[in-house]
Amino acid sequence: MDKHTWICRLRTQTQTKSCFPGSWSYSFYIESFGTKQNTSWKWNRIYPVGGRGEQGVLIFFMKKNYEKSIIECLFHQFFPEKGILSYNLCEGGIENSNFLIRTTDSSYVLKIFEWFKNHRDMVCAEVDILIDLEKAWSNVPEIFISTDGRRIIDGPDSKETILTEYIDGEKHRNEPLSDEMLFSLWHRIAVFDDDLAQLTWKYNIPETHMYDLKYIFRHPQLRINQPEYASQALLLEVWSDIDEIRSIFEELPVQIIHNDLHSSNIIFKNNEPYFIDFSDFLVSPIIQEIATSLVSWCFHHFWYPQGMTEYLRWYESVRKLTTEEKKCLFACIECRMLNIILAAYIPDSGIDNSGSHRDFLLVYYEALKRFHEFWKENFIKYIP
Repeated sequence: MDKHTWICRLRTQTQTKSCFPGSWSYSFYIESFGTKQNTSWKWNRIYPVGGRGEQGVLIFFMKKNYEKSIIECLFHQFFPEKGILSYNLCEGGIENSNFLIRTTDSSYVLKIFEWFKNHRDMVCAEVDILIDLEKAWSNVPEIFISTDGRRIIDGPDSKETILTEYIDGEKHRNEPLSDEMLFSLWHRIAVFDDDLAQLTWKYNIPETHMYDLKYIFRHPQLRINQPEYASQALLLEVWSDIDEIRSIFEELPVQIIHNDLHSSNIIFKNNEPYFIDFSDFLVSPIIQEIATSLVSWCFHHFWYPQGMTEYLRWYESVRKLTTEEKKCLFACIECRMLNIILAAYIPDSGIDNSGSHRDFLLVYYEALKRFHEFWKENFIKYIP
């Protein structure tokens, strides 16, 4: 189990105040590194999953709120002359604490890395990528330098902390975009990926993680821990599709990719897309980036299968795909959906596969089923 993922088995529960943050006090057996200890913990926010009562299971959100004095102290290391009018813990996300800070003349996002604490190489990599992309004129938030010349400062408990530009725009998470906005987005994703292709991997961190499609290839145990609601016949067919492209996929050229360009990580400002949240970035064939985007924009959040052809046309106006890359696309889309589902069934992953998150996984499973049945015989016809 990763040391930053805490799965806690509830023993007793007492209410101390009316609501979170910091409103409930629990006594837990905390499982971490295979050890157990009886302790009390005051949670910033809790998310109940699994059973109820004394045997319930909780997974807590890494993000937490901080007192104004702490936020001011951190912010003033970048802009000591500016007063804070307001600050709020941003909605969404679970791994890190992001605060929207407003001053008289501008707005900023202060990011405290809860998840990457003591993993400075991961934070440095994310910061370096943002800096390099900013130089290439990609649409990413500007990252600011402190008064003593640092982009990464020490936050609470020595947690790495950065300050970035706040992109004042909209996220289109629950409504489809117009064709004009979609075409603009897909062209911009291709330009963005082309900028990423110019960067070199220079970081002392793993080049793969469980949301990398190569993780599916290289961990056959995932075929054992499969959800009970899934059709075994369907999964066998999907695994067969994935096995067919493995040797081709692993020989494709690789580059740095964002790997998570879904609707929550793209902000539209004046109809221009800006890209945020690089925590899933890795080195992989570009067809993985395309498959991940297509799942979000055509086959999961919105069912818009005819959009795939337009996506690829706009993408190839910037970067031509090879025959081998196109051969991998169908199985890579299936692999992405399967990857999201099976990540929750990896032992000690810390990802919930019950309660409301099970409903989330079921939506992905139904999308996988629909995609496989709808496209299996016709997919190649829609690739330009």
